Amino acid sequence: MGQEHDTSQRLRVASYNVKGFAADRRALWQVLKNLDADVLALQEPPRSFQGPARLRALAHSLHMECVVPGGYPFGGVTTALLVADRISSSVVAAGARVLPWGLPQWWPQLVDRPSWPSRRGFSWVDVGNVVVVSAHLGLNPAERVRHGRIIMDAVNEWGSERTIVAGDLNEEPGGPVWELCDSLLPDARPRALSASPDVAVTFPSHRARRRIDSIFVPSRAVVWSFEVRAGAAVSAASDHRPVVIEVDVPVE
Repeated sequence: MGQEHDTSQRLRVASYNVKGFAADRRALWQVLKNLDADVLALQEPPRSFQGPARLRALAHSLHMECVVPGGYPFGGVTTALLVADRISSSVVAAGARVLPWGLPQWWPQLVDRPSWPSRRGFSWVDVGNVVVVSAHLGLNPAERVRHGRIIMDAVNEWGSERTIVAGDLNEEPGGPVWELCDSLLPDARPRALSASPDVAVTFPSHRARRRIDSIFVPSRAVVWSFEVRAGAAVSAASDHRPVVIEVDVPVE
């Protein structure tokens, strides 16, 4: 949507955990198309050798450009970013960072719940006046806090007045990482001028009970709308529900 006026940039930003394309792909395509996002922050893109090619093909079919395809060593690992063709000319730079991973902090949890931890990362795209980050935090509380601090350090480097963080926190409001994010970049939902009062939870998609996905925006941003999508196609497409906002970010 580009520049609305001289002092702010309006964007439609969506965040969605797509479960590695493991569910109904036709439904997934329809959900993504209906989001009509300028910037689409994905979590859990396919991480196979063919994953980046599959994501680029999906982006092309949606009239978008895949600026960070996810997967190691392409960056982002469990995150990716797509930008709509209509604003792709404003992309200044894009990249990703692999987050540190250590077995010792996972050991207590592995004893209780045998499952090998996933390597995490985050990706980002600079669309001129705004940086959008796609984040996917893990199941281990200590790791989440460590990774959350690293992401917030990066936000400070870009400037919290122009950065949006979208993602799957694997944690509900009130948790330490959620509060860490909210202290620097307020949660978009309570700031929205228009938000569905009865739908905020995002997981699991077919019968959501937990709010673990959101979008965090600069404190001076104007959030025109905040929506969590639901319905048959959403339930078939992934185990998460997508979040989409329309926001004006002031331009310094």
